[in-house]
Amino acid sequence: EAVLAQLLTAPDGPVPPFALYLRPFSVTGRLTVVNRRLRGLPFMRGYYAHEAEMEFERVLASALAPALPLVALGRPGEAIGAGRIAVGDTVWKAMFQRLAGAARWIVMIPSDQGETRWEVQQLVAQGLLGKTVFIMPPALKRGGIDVADYWQQVRAALAADGVSLPPYTPAGQVFRLGRGGRFYRSRYLPQLAVSTLRRSLTGVLP
Repeated sequence: EAVLAQLLTAPDGPVPPFALYLRPFSVTGRLTVVNRRLRGLPFMRGYYAHEAEMEFERVLASALAPALPLVALGRPGEAIGAGRIAVGDTVWKAMFQRLAGAARWIVMIPSDQGETRWEVQQLVAQGLLGKTVFIMPPALKRGGIDVADYWQQVRAALAADGVSLPPYTPAGQVFRLGRGGRFYRSRYLPQLAVSTLRRSLTGVLP
């Protein structure tokens, strides 16, 4: 909340450390994972105290907390996870530039479509790949997205922009790109749980 308040009320001033979350809006609410806090059997006391599934964004926000609050452009309340900043179509690019420059880290699910592809191109043009962590989502049993097909399409398209994404692996990865958009460092995602995602992120960050 402190980060959002500072960005909205004093956009030209310093802000506390935060991570910027970039993703295509089409994945919001569709990348769901099993909630590993759910234990026991349905008739046991407390079983229904936790949701059966969680959206990936919520897991990511928990993995970065409390050191780096997660911030994203979008409609407040559209998902649980990143704090949202709502901006109009005429100013979102300027806000993206502001957020990308000020963020400690950028975490991105890449896309070959619309605004997200433009954001990838800007990260390359402005030399911001060095602080960007890319997410290759693991294969999902639910969620309505064929992640392997999605990744193959994105990988082929972004190669034209000078971004070399690794081939898809069902385990998923977090990875960084080095100079020239070349594959640099990665960690697999054996489980999409808060603790394992935190370890994977720590493994690729300096």
